Amino acid sequence: MAKKVDLPSVGSVVYVDMGPWEHSGIYIGGGKIVSLSRKGKVVKQSRKKFVRGKATGTTIYVSCKNKRWSVGDKKTAKRARKMAGKRRGYNFVFDNCHIFASGCLTGDFDNGDMFLWMLKMQAEDTLGADSWIPWE
Repeated sequence: MAKKVDLPSVGSVVYVDMGPWEHSGIYIGGGKIVSLSRKGKVVKQSRKKFVRGKATGTTIYVSCKNKRWSVGDKKTAKRARKMAGKRRGYNFVFDNCHIFASGCLTGDFDNGDMFLWMLKMQAEDTLGADSWIPWE
């Protein structure tokens, strides 16, 4: 049976696979995820709302180390919390949820990490994440 994460670490990167695309955010604790919506608003929401409306995706994947435990960073969560409620000029390619999540990792919200694979590389550099395990 595949390993699952009971609860992400505060500051973990999370994402849901929606078929040809993904949606990513930052776990901030208390069952809440902060992410950039398609309307350009940074929202704090439950995991249920994070996956709502995602045609094929219901499994949330969590940044992990050694396929054993989730990894996060309190600074990452703090940046995400601080951005909640703010607006950004959402663009599917040039200002999307992956760029937002990468900005939470690094503090640079004008980064070029527009694809999930780029965000995963940043999570590896910043958090030491080397695997992505489903959230129970």
